[in-house]
Amino acid sequence: LPPAGEVVPDLETLYALSEVFEVPISRILEKQTEPQEPEIKKSSVGQKILSQIFMICEIWLILCVTFAYLNITKHINLWQIFVWGIPATALILIFFNKSQNNINTFVCTTVFVWSLLACIYLHLLQANPWYIFFIGIPFQGLLIIKYVFNYKQKKTISLNNLIKRHKNKEQ
Repeated sequence: LPPAGEVVPDLETLYALSEVFEVPISRILEKQTEPQEPEIKKSSVGQKILSQIFMICEIWLILCVTFAYLNITKHINLWQIFVWGIPATALILIFFNKSQNNINTFVCTTVFVWSLLACIYLHLLQANPWYIFFIGIPFQGLLIIKYVFNYKQKKTISLNNLIKRHKNKEQ
């Protein structure tokens, strides 16, 4: 029996705690005789965000230096180089969010596709290839279908897990 004033959590609460703190249930249940330093997870959310920001800043720094170099030494005003930074930034965000099938990945992929087409259009502007944007329509359709399918699949999986938990709780 727990000491007076303390409560023993049920299995569902233990499972939820283990998911929140990303530790096994056995770690929660073990008695600690001495205080321990908290473990620092190698791929924490904060580190991922800082890595994304750092890589994006690197890309934009390279673009700025390239623009300045071309403008100062060669007298070439290549402003389109900054437009290429948008799909590059979106690609980094897609890479860091690839394990998640969520709205962020969907938006980043959409930005990547349409900004890439815009970059190609701007570089071929004299030929007026406006029809290049028709390429983006099927890609956008596929992205929408993939996002909706993954969303429904995720809902089904979480519903099945909820039903299993409920059945296990009744037994």
